[in-house]
Amino acid sequence: MRAPGCPEGISELGGQEVIVKNGAARLTNGALAGSIITLPEALQHMRNATHCSMLDICKMVSTNPAKQLKLAHDGSIKVGNNANFAVLDNHGRCVQTFSSNHLSSTNLLI
Repeated sequence: MRAPGCPEGISELGGQEVIVKNGAARLTNGALAGSIITLPEALQHMRNATHCSMLDICKMVSTNPAKQLKLAHDGSIKVGNNANFAVLDNHGRCVQTFSSNHLSSTNLLI
């Protein structure tokens, strides 16, 4: 969904109109459409709720999902793997992204 990090208004999810208002994304019938939380916000919530290390939390959103999806060359940084990852600052904010083994962007705050 395109709503995370966007201002209130109309968004789209799978061809359905989504209204983002008061911190929630809902379909036009009022049903909850999904979360509008950004990844840095989610990382911080997880850190505050569990007191897990940032390393463990990053594994939760990268290595573990890649293993579940049987993506043998994703989810960890090692020789032979795809270089698709984000570099985070100490607050969990994205400052660089790498995609298909190349630096994609820098100084992001997503």
